[in-house]
This record gives sequence, structure tokens and C-alpha cells, in this order.
Amino acid sequence: MLGLFFCFAPVKGLAQDANAILDSADALFKSMKGKDYKNIWKNLSAGSKSLIINDTLKAIKKSVSSSESTDYSAETLERDFASGGPVAKGYWDGYMDNFNPNMVLEESKWTMGPIEKSRAEIVIQYKKSESPARLQMVLEQGKWKVALIETFRYSGR
Repeated sequence: MLGLFFCFAPVKGLAQDANAILDSADALFKSMKGKDYKNIWKNLSAGSKSLIINDTLKAIKKSVSSSESTDYSAETLERDFASGGPVAKGYWDGYMDNFNPNMVLEESKWTMGPIEKSRAEIVIQYKKSESPARLQMVLEQGKWKVALIETFRYSGR
């Protein structure tokens, strides 16, 4: 992992959790870099998936006139994103028009933030930024997932 540095307490359980947490985040950003849409989806938290599906469904409904119908539902979008289908491709290509995964993978320093039973945080300091990003991680069904949308979503406040 280029540019990946981390610190954590030398407690055996925390070290194992920290490695799993960092590996999950690393896998997400490498999947983004490689445009591996299926693996991007696999590494996201359930909350991020739900927000993406809801936002995409709203955008699709908004883009069609009231007289047109659409075959898209939350279920069809879930299948499309899980399989790396055309909607997923469009979504992630658009996302990466505004986000370069190399900034995180190769140009940032990572430090392990707090680790709790089912939540954790990775502090990502980009070399050209004054303040770090605090990537939220959640433990779901025994695997650490990236809460990408929850971390970076603009709240409008």
C-alpha cells in the first residue's frame, strides 16, 4: 500500500481489528481505482448502499416526465449495483469525476482512529489538505464496511 501509514495500540484484538478495518477501506479505494463496480458495492456499508439507491431512484424519477414510466425500483437498482450493471457504472464513473482514489491511496497518510465494538474511524490526511477526512467504518455481519456516503455526504447545514 503506497502512502499508507497507521498507528494503533499494541493490544492483540485491536491490532487485528485495525488491520481488518484498514484492509476493508483499502479494498474499497483500490476497487474505485480499478473501476471494479461489484467490489465497490461489496465494501460499502448497508447505510451507504441505502442512501445511494434512494438518491439514484429519486434522480431517475425526477428525470422522467409524469406520463413516462420507469422499470426501476429499489430492488432493481440493488441488483444493478451488486452486479456492476449500467446504472452502477454511470453512478461510479460520475462519482469518480469528482474524486480521485489515488489521492487516498498514494497521496495521503492514514492513521487508525478510535475503534469501538461495531464502529471505527480512519483518519486520512491528504498531503495538500489542512484538515483530515475521518472515514467512518461499521462492522456488519462480522466484516468491516466503509460508510462512504455517511462520511462525505453534504448535510446542507
